[in-house]
Amino acid sequence: MRKYIISLAILGVGILIGVGIMRLLNKPEWSQTTLKPLQAQEITLGRKDGGLKNVPELRSLNGIFRNVAANAKPAVVFIEVLSQSNGIPKDGNHNQNWLAPNNGLESSSGSGVIVSQEGYIITNHHVVENATQIRVILENRQEFNATLVGTDPSTDLAVLKIPSSKSLTVVPVADAQNLAVGDWVVAIGSPFRLTATVTTGIVSALNRQIDIIDSQFSIENFIQTDAAINRGNSGGALLDLGGNLVGINAAIATESGSYEGYGFAIPVNLALRVAQDLIAYGKVRRGYMGLSLGMMTDSRSRQVGLPQIVGVMVDRVMPESAAERAGLQKGDVILSLNQVEMNAPNQVQNEVLMKRPGESIQLTVWRNGRTLNLGLTLLENLSIGQSVIQKQNKAIKNGSLLTEWGLDVLGLSASLKQDFKVTQGVYVQGIVQNSLAEIAQIPEDCVITKVENKTVSSKENLKALLQSYAATQDQIIIAVQKREGVTQNYIIDIN
Repeated sequence: MRKYIISLAILGVGILIGVGIMRLLNKPEWSQTTLKPLQAQEITLGRKDGGLKNVPELRSLNGIFRNVAANAKPAVVFIEVLSQSNGIPKDGNHNQNWLAPNNGLESSSGSGVIVSQEGYIITNHHVVENATQIRVILENRQEFNATLVGTDPSTDLAVLKIPSSKSLTVVPVADAQNLAVGDWVVAIGSPFRLTATVTTGIVSALNRQIDIIDSQFSIENFIQTDAAINRGNSGGALLDLGGNLVGINAAIATESGSYEGYGFAIPVNLALRVAQDLIAYGKVRRGYMGLSLGMMTDSRSRQVGLPQIVGVMVDRVMPESAAERAGLQKGDVILSLNQVEMNAPNQVQNEVLMKRPGESIQLTVWRNGRTLNLGLTLLENLSIGQSVIQKQNKAIKNGSLLTEWGLDVLGLSASLKQDFKVTQGVYVQGIVQNSLAEIAQIPEDCVITKVENKTVSSKENLKALLQSYAATQDQIIIAVQKREGVTQNYIIDIN
């Protein structure tokens, strides 16, 4: 009842007020009053004094970034690839709608850099892997169907070809060896299909090896940068402030799947060396030493009597290799190669890759408390241990036991499956000396999970797969899972 009364009281007050207002409005003096409109008033928003007038360096740096972007963007292309669909990743970088919807094909995208007016473009191997059709779009929106000249999985590089034209913008190149940590760099590419995207950062580190390239002879000597790099930047340009190409963007380190401040680029020196061979020969002509190398540690340095932690340890010398012929021994420490100090295995690999078979290199080696100077002539590809390989080939072609491959394997127990986080495969408990498996550098204490993308289910299945591929091809790719969760590919060469 109280709520009802209050409501009536409020209603009554409202009626009285309303009547009062009506009476006021009906007064003659109000009815004759003209209300004046508000006068327009201009208000100044924001400062117009330019700010930071005493810091001309900022304006200068701004101009530098503008010039790099303007000059280099026309040389960086957008690449779209059609390939057989194996389930489309839901990462915003793939779709099924380009050219042929609902035809079982998928498209993915990446970037590339024009390196000659003949129409050659450098990109990443993983951008064009398994491609059935490749389309290149220039910054001016011209489109071309590109030809795949060649790829090199070991360095994750590839070369494409579009029609030659004097109108093509070719990016100038610099010597990546002149880069230093802290240098400004600019990345240009097409992340998430956002073409001609420009980001900036610094060189965070050099000579990085991050074990992302699935190849037995992987060459990783990355430039690390905090310039923002995402999916689709792969194959794009990393430039210095002179607008010169210093690297080909290739990868990111991330837990979220996107940029977290760690990007990696292939040094331009290596990229051009690989591209020249792919254009000239359709493959990379590599010289090999025939060494297995390891990082130097404090304990290793003390063990060999080195006063500092320097150099690269020789863990193994392959039989009949260039290294064996030059007199290198297990336990040697390579201090320098062609008078350049060596402090990581990938540094040695990179320097050797810049040479072709038949070329010579000079090594400074630490052995038994003194330094030695050794000359080494590089051999062609897997020209190591040929007599050993030929013996093993004969046994394999004749259908010998699995151990003739040099693989001492076991079926997976429940504990091994848990340790290696796998459900199928065979456990490698040993490698036979001087066997194909040892020459291929397949490690012990790992699980073989695939042979040429075919899942391995048992020891007998592994043997059958190896025998089958050995009868029809000269190289067989073996995928292994290591305890630390890394998957690595190894190539057994049976030429």
